[in-house]
Amino acid sequence: MTDATKPIVMLAHTAALGTLFFVFVMYVAFPFIQPELNPIYRFGSEYSAGRMGWLMKLAFFVWGGALLALAVAMARGLDVAARSKTAVVLFVVSGVGVFLAGVFDSDLQVLNENPPPRWIEAPASDEESLHSTAGMVGLISLMVGAGFATRRLRLAGRLGSKYHALRSLAWLTPVAFLAFALFFVSYGLAGLGQRIFLALMFAWQVLTARGLATGAFALRRQHTDPD
Repeated sequence: MTDATKPIVMLAHTAALGTLFFVFVMYVAFPFIQPELNPIYRFGSEYSAGRMGWLMKLAFFVWGGALLALAVAMARGLDVAARSKTAVVLFVVSGVGVFLAGVFDSDLQVLNENPPPRWIEAPASDEESLHSTAGMVGLISLMVGAGFATRRLRLAGRLGSKYHALRSLAWLTPVAFLAFALFFVSYGLAGLGQRIFLALMFAWQVLTARGLATGAFALRRQHTDPD
């Protein structure tokens, strides 16, 4: 690792660790902290309204910072052929959106978790509306940015070996998001649907951050896998 690559490696590690911190808080910690909130039915952001809600808010802030770190790592760590300026901008927008989603708390959404789950029909609070808007902007920007970034890396011939998985993840994430919005929410299983599409998105982020940290996306003199 040269002096020139050290900042890129540090940013990539920050992006990966920040994402994994959010995963740990949402998927592992809070089911123990608030076991009464069934993760099958509940949005992850609803944890911010209960016990130790500050930890969920912190997770949003850390994830937002991780997305900004990923944007800078891609901007500085990839040459022109492999770098998508559109993706970098979208990752910045996503990071800001996720950070703001942590500033504004979500309302508790589920009225009754006994089958079939029923959803509260009352108007959302102003804070919930701001949280939802910021979160939606962040997530959509992230998914679209991942698509642009993956396409540019593929066209530049940088997705050899295990990094071919980025293409599948970039396609599967929006498909899972649509399934979440159209089907899982309708059947009261919003928490499950959200966790599925987020898991795919998190996998893309961590794998991309690893590629940046290891230099796997760097231009090689030898012929790379043309894909």
